[in-house]
Amino acid sequence: MFLACWIGAIVVSYASPHIFAGWAQGAIWSVCAAITLLFIGLQGDRRALWAAAVLLASVVAASAFYPFAGYVMAAGFLIAYTGFGLLLLASGNTVGEPSDG
Repeated sequence: MFLACWIGAIVVSYASPHIFAGWAQGAIWSVCAAITLLFIGLQGDRRALWAAAVLLASVVAASAFYPFAGYVMAAGFLIAYTGFGLLLLASGNTVGEPSDG
């Protein structure tokens, strides 16, 4: 699943300039990252589910604040991945182990 998501993202990234305009390319990467985090989250890691929710929320918020779409998606990406990584470091668990809360 992880590999399929990233192969799909790479194919879409090469095809996207011909299909999608503007910030849609960044939204595609955010959705692919959210799918990857959802895959980790479905294995029992609730932190990854929250990070995926942040990424998807940033895509929705970017469509509402179109003049600042790039900043909104970048903030969502940074918050999601930085928060997920810091929570993993703080708990001492590795990816794939069930979280305590």
